[in-house]
Parts: sequence; C-alpha cells; structure tokens
Amino acid sequence: MLTLLALFTLLTSGCSQADKVTDDSAPPEGDADADSDSDSDSDADADADSDSDSDADPPEAKLVLNELVAGNETGATDEAGQNEDWIELLNIGDAAAELTGWGLTDALGEKEPWRFPEAQALNPGERLLIWADEDIDDGPNHADFKLSGDGETLSLVNPDDELIDAVSFPALNDDQAYARLPDGEGAWDLSDTPTPGAENK
Repeated sequence: MLTLLALFTLLTSGCSQADKVTDDSAPPEGDADADSDSDSDSDADADADSDSDSDADPPEAKLVLNELVAGNETGATDEAGQNEDWIELLNIGDAAAELTGWGLTDALGEKEPWRFPEAQALNPGERLLIWADEDIDDGPNHADFKLSGDGETLSLVNPDDELIDAVSFPALNDDQAYARLPDGEGAWDLSDTPTPGAENK
C-alpha cells in the first residue's frame, strides 16, 4: 500500500514539474506583441526608403554655351597652331551628354546648323572647345562659320533643331571673352581673361 502511494505521489510531482517547464518556455504575451510591432515598423521603414528611391530624379545631361572669343589674336591655338575664334561648351548636368546630331549656328533659321561629329560625348563637368574658323578640314571640332567681332547671336540646337541655349554678344575687342560668370550658370559678361577649357573667372 505504501509502495503504491509513493508511486502515485512521484507521478503527480513529475507532471507538475513538466507543466511548469512548459509555462516558463512560452514568451510573455506582451513581449510577443512588442516583437510584432517592431517587425511592422521595420517593414514600414523599408517601404518608405523604397518609395523615396523610386521618386528620385534620374541623372540628366545639360549642355550650355559657356564662353566665347570672337577676335583671338594671341590666345589659344588649334591643332594647326593657329589663333582661331572659339566657343566653349560645358555639361553642367549629372549625366554624360551625347553630342551626335547637336549643332551650332550664328544664323538660326537662315541656314543649316553646323553639326558636331558623331561618337562624341561630354561627361558631367567636362568642357569642349569648338573652333569657329570655317576650316572644317582642320579637324572634327572646327565649325563652318566664324564669329563676328561686331557682335551677333550664337545658338545651340539639339538633333531636332530645338533651341537649347543662345547668347547675343556685343562687339568684342581682340582677345576679349564673353563668358558666364560664375562659371556654367551665371549671367554673361565681358572678361579680359579668357579661360578656354577652364573655369571662367
């Protein structure tokens, strides 16, 4: 009889201990809710970051006329060592600008613009000098017109002949520049310090 009672007591005690272990292993209800809320907040933050990235503007090129000299007597020289009038272009955008089909003209609407050679591009912040000397056989970046020292209007057009940029410059002295000040985005002004291929000052 004592043996059976002892066995019953032992079995009852073991079940109680097992129930206790099971209860202790389960996380508190409040902690589970907190973890769920944290996961939801993380997912919301990730979605917000994704939406922000998708709303960002894609990089774009932006070509502008930046400087010119219409009476180059002692300044920059071309491949042949000649002092020719020149026009500086600048890409102030944040993507490379493909120049194929783009053009320059000093007689917009009166004659076909001079077109840039194919397979030429300007990276962001990069400059390009075009020699305005009517000597197209001297190289790929020699335009078929000259700039007038008495002043005129110079225009930049895209491949569809849409006007992208233009400047009407006044009469210029020899070796005097007409340039954007500050460089790239400022208003045009006279400068006695031409800076072909470099920042306008």
